[in-house]
Amino acid sequence: MSPRLLRSIHTYSSLIAFFLLILFSLTGVMLNHPEVFEQEPESAVRQFSLEEGYDPVITFLKGQGAGRVSRGDLEGLSPGDIFEHKTPGMSVAVVLLPDRGVEVELTNYGVVGFITDLHKGRQASQSWLIFVDVISLFIVLMCLTGVYISLTSMLRKKQSMVILTLSLLLMSAFMVFA
Repeated sequence: MSPRLLRSIHTYSSLIAFFLLILFSLTGVMLNHPEVFEQEPESAVRQFSLEEGYDPVITFLKGQGAGRVSRGDLEGLSPGDIFEHKTPGMSVAVVLLPDRGVEVELTNYGVVGFITDLHKGRQASQSWLIFVDVISLFIVLMCLTGVYISLTSMLRKKQSMVILTLSLLLMSAFMVFA
């Protein structure tokens, strides 16, 4: 493969992966230091009467940012049943009460909860997981082409091998001893 093509692959894979790599780096710090970035979750409990059907419940949830809950999700509930729906940074619990009422508990974990849930892939949609997997392949491609370019450069070959070896040893030591 020509050096020019490798540099192009390295450059474009870097540009494609840039924002996700920055996001994951920052959220990694947030996850490692939760005491600094901790946010108290906000919970709201609201009751509705089923005399009007599920439309007021759905409208309330959409207004709170939990718009993925549909009427079909709720219509099959029996008294005492609980429907739970979780998304990054938010959870919803809907309980059908025996007196033909509905209780909705909405918990919002804030921006930090949203971002760190996305980092972990927790409660994320399938499309988000696929997106992250594809971008991860670009990150691997970026790393491999960068190492190859460094190791094939006559001027930097020895220096690149030393840095690469030290990086491997350091990572291995932290994995074993930390």
